[in-house]
Amino acid sequence: MDLNELFFRHQIAVMRVHSAPDCAERHRLGGLADGIASRIGQLQQRLGAFGTPLVRSAAL
Repeated sequence: MDLNELFFRHQIAVMRVHSAPDCAERHRLGGLADGIASRIGQLQQRLGAFGTPLVRSAAL
């Protein structure tokens, strides 16, 4: 999966966190967004394509 696909999936996950109906679902979706953000960071590091760090879902 390339960076653009991961950024897209992260953005969708963050939007889903904001529209989650309850705290448990926000927590679950936040974990998903955090996992995607970690994958983005790892891929950026491997490619030497460092960018602005993504905001963790706990900060949203």
